[in-house]
Amino acid sequence: MSAITLDKLPPEIMEKIFTQLEYDRDALEALGLTCYILSAQTRPHRFPNITLHNQNFDMFMELTYVPSWNSVLPHVKRLTLGNKMFPLSHCYPSSPTPDLNPSRDLTGWASQFNVLKSLDMRGAVWAKLPQYFKSALLSIRVEHLDVCIEGKSLAVEDFQAHVFPVLRPKSLSISGPLWNRDFVRFYPTHLSPSPPFYIHHLRLAEAKPVQELRDWLRHCDSPPPVIHMHIELPKQKDSPYGLSVVEILHVISPIHLRLKLPSAMRDHFEFPLETFINLQTLQISSIYNDNYQIPVIPGTESVRDVPATAVILQQFSALQDRIRIIQLDSVCTHLNLTFGEIPDILSMSYPNLKKLVLTLSPGKKIGRVELDAWLADGPFAMLRSRGVELTMEISSRLSESVILSTV
Repeated sequence: MSAITLDKLPPEIMEKIFTQLEYDRDALEALGLTCYILSAQTRPHRFPNITLHNQNFDMFMELTYVPSWNSVLPHVKRLTLGNKMFPLSHCYPSSPTPDLNPSRDLTGWASQFNVLKSLDMRGAVWAKLPQYFKSALLSIRVEHLDVCIEGKSLAVEDFQAHVFPVLRPKSLSISGPLWNRDFVRFYPTHLSPSPPFYIHHLRLAEAKPVQELRDWLRHCDSPPPVIHMHIELPKQKDSPYGLSVVEILHVISPIHLRLKLPSAMRDHFEFPLETFINLQTLQISSIYNDNYQIPVIPGTESVRDVPATAVILQQFSALQDRIRIIQLDSVCTHLNLTFGEIPDILSMSYPNLKKLVLTLSPGKKIGRVELDAWLADGPFAMLRSRGVELTMEISSRLSESVILSTV
């Protein structure tokens, strides 16, 4: 029996193999160099993600504008405008040709994005983009849209009036600038029934026009489901930003909530708990050890991080029947972090808790044996004895995990 070579496999099997290798450029290039057949078959999978910025726009347009020989755009799945170093703002060919000039209609070029799933606009300066390129972008159909409505990226007025009503994505993320990526932990989330539109990630911060965002959410046909919400807590609960956050929470309800403590919280934020009808996970970030916080000027005392975290946990214990996962992110190591009343609150006020995640600073190198011993005998030992899964993640990049679990 003769051996079956790779190029003789059924097309649907080949397609699955190449799709799995889309983010392994070395493997795809090696296969493409094997023979002409594999070269042609792997070419569409070499550029699933494309990033356009001021430094490569001219060359990319020259290579992809003519549809007759373009084999890139029809296979792009994610288009990102701008990167951490270069924005996308000018979009004018440096040497216009009869086929490509600023006055030419680019909707034909844009229509080649046949399988585009995601458009990330956070690195684009919308106000500076030429109208011909804006029109081309708005003619693209995408399932997911990433925008930043703070700084110079996209004015909230343009988002409300021109971008969102035209693109009409199935899902939306409103987060920070492209160079300040928010780490969004993946939690399997099933929305049933599947909504026509939902917000995948929403980040609220004082730099954002939260009042305009509140007004936009209020005028939606119906409040969209929100999977992830990241709130930078206000320093003062009665500040204009703090009041707007409360009003937004009265409109939408997240499934996974991340709260970031401010550097100097003046008073405790009061959450409208009755609005959290869908909450499943709670994450509290930027917890400093009280013993290491910088002293403040008398008369401007702030709430310490550990007591502030304890108060938040005590507030959300009213939702103990819904919350299954809690994550606490600290900038300290487990050796110098004081947890105060937090372990007792979790043990006594969260009887249905399934998992606790602790993200700590790496500090000096500590082995798994020491970490296991600390988890077994440390302040959260009572949770572990009750069957709660304890996970400790060391490193700011969440690259190392030490997991203890009981059944």
